[in-house]
Formats: sequence, C-alpha cells, structure tokens
Amino acid sequence: MKSQDSNQYYDHHALRLREVWKSHKSKADLSPFLQSIERNGRILDLGCGTAQDLSWFVELGFRGVGLDASAEMVRLAREQFPGLEIQHKNFLLLSLEPESYDAVWANESWVHQTPEEIQRVAAVCFKGLKPGGVLGVTLFEGSGTFEDREGDLTGPARSIHLFTEKQISTLLEQTGFQILRVGRKPPETSSGFYKMLILAKRV
Repeated sequence: MKSQDSNQYYDHHALRLREVWKSHKSKADLSPFLQSIERNGRILDLGCGTAQDLSWFVELGFRGVGLDASAEMVRLAREQFPGLEIQHKNFLLLSLEPESYDAVWANESWVHQTPEEIQRVAAVCFKGLKPGGVLGVTLFEGSGTFEDREGDLTGPARSIHLFTEKQISTLLEQTGFQILRVGRKPPETSSGFYKMLILAKRV
C-alpha cells in the first residue's frame, strides 16, 4: 500500500483520532526523548498529526516545528494550536538545511513506510541534525506488513509495517546514527503489538 493511501485514512479519521490521542497520550512518554535534548533545543516533529506532542514540546520549553501529510490533521492541529508552526508536507519529500535541528521526533509516523523509505528519510534527518543531535522513533515490534481499518470496512485503510529491534537499528546505523537506547511499552490490548522507542544520535 502506498503512503498516500495512509494519508487518506488520516484525513478520514482525523477528528476521531484527535480525541483518542487526547485521552491516550501522556507527557511522560516523551521523557526519555526529551531528557537527551538541551532545553530550548529545536525539535522537528515528523508526522505530527494533530500536534499533541508538538504542543507539549513547546510547553516544556523547546522550540518545535511540526509537519504532516494529512491536510485534515494539519487543519485540526492549526485550529487547536494556532501559535505553533505546523506545515502541510509529506516527509518522504523532505529536504532539510544542514545541522538545523537539535532533535527529530517520529512518533508512530514511520510505521507506514517501507524499510527503504525509512532509510531515505533517516538520511535526510541525519543531515538536518546538529552533531550530537538525537532522533527519536516509535514503531511497532514484529515482522511483516498488514492493512488496518480499525473496524471501518467502508473507509480507507492504512498500511502498518512491523520492525524488529535488529532491523531498525541496522537501518539507522547504516545511515550513520549511533543507537543510544531501545525501550518497549506493552500493548494496550491482547491483540496489539509492543511499541518500541529507539533513540539514536548523530555522531
């Protein structure tokens, strides 16, 4: 499935997902990532959705820029957080000024990309990070790919790519990153997947 199909899924479900994320997301989940960044550091949030994480970055004293490929997600984010910098852009087409960010955050946004696409985006992030800058990525642990409709059989689907720790670590290391930490969060349902947090540093 192409990434564009996943964008249609998020356009279709944007309002519902905003409410889900409001109730399920927590600032505490950001702590391992933020502890590795200097206060007032500049963070790029790739696939920021409705900008819940981005708003917390700014609230906690960081400078944040968000981007998302879903027009409806961006509309809702700008509506709720009018003071934030949020761009409507597909990060697969991203280019960054060299050494322009202290950190890059991709919270479940890379789950829709193939390993080849992730490696391309990781290379762009590496270029855009300052030396010592940190990349934080969350993915679902496993192997294979599947379509997810969340019970809506008539609406658009999104593709979910699962990754093993070795697979994503190798992709990032081949790009030049040093793996700092890999953590896991148990699934919220018996049929879910473990969520991996990978922190990597530009060296």
